[in-house]
Amino acid sequence: MTTQPTSPGERVVAAAHHLFDTGVMSRSGHADLSARLDEQRFVLTTTGIVRGLRPDQLATVDLDGAVLDDTLAPENAEVVAMHAVVCRARPNLGGIVHTHSPLATAFALLRLVPGLMDGTAGAATW
Repeated sequence: MTTQPTSPGERVVAAAHHLFDTGVMSRSGHADLSARLDEQRFVLTTTGIVRGLRPDQLATVDLDGAVLDDTLAPENAEVVAMHAVVCRARPNLGGIVHTHSPLATAFALLRLVPGLMDGTAGAATW
């Protein structure tokens, strides 16, 4: 019997593993994932590589982009602002999964997902 992840950090780790288990991720493993903790804070992956992600590879960040605990790798520092902007604009979101997977990129380039390019596509919540 598998235990369901309960904390936002556990859900981020489970989501990262699920991306690989289902073959969505590219071999590079490059992605950035976050999950909202409350109205003002979220957890964010500390590096841009999520293959084998562990809970200790998450940092707590506020909506102003300040890292509250842990540290971010230099390549992930710029991602903080992107996740913070989306969290501020969409308070209903539970998390963000930002990948450069080949399938997602192909769909975006071919504009096969209605609303993807004009921002009207719905967002899944965790």
